[in-house]
Amino acid sequence: PMASHLAAEIDEIDRALAGLGFDLTGVPTTEQDPVMDSRFEALLALVDELLREGDNFRDDERLVVFTEYKTTLDYLARRLRALHGEGRVLVLFDAIRLSRLERLLHRLRPSPGTRRPDGPPLQSAHRQDLVLE
Repeated sequence: PMASHLAAEIDEIDRALAGLGFDLTGVPTTEQDPVMDSRFEALLALVDELLREGDNFRDDERLVVFTEYKTTLDYLARRLRALHGEGRVLVLFDAIRLSRLERLLHRLRPSPGTRRPDGPPLQSAHRQDLVLE
């Protein structure tokens, strides 16, 4: 009953999704990538600028990305892991326990003896490059 009243809006949404390159007949759209995503491209440029030197990741830099929606978190984590590997992307979200949060934040701290190019040694811990929350 309600669908008939919303048919025009549903068709418009379907056309918009198709225009973004989503296949509405197969894999769920939450598991697909749009043909263009300028915000994701800007994030990749930021990763390259701040976290990389040539083909290598820097030991002395981290990037924390905050999102409001869990679907955005899942999307970014999936795409970043596909590009940079599972071990480079940590995911935090408000449903995690404090002890897990503390462990993940500890992993963000640099390795012992790591130095900034212009400063003193940084604090110790394991190396991670991207954190999404």
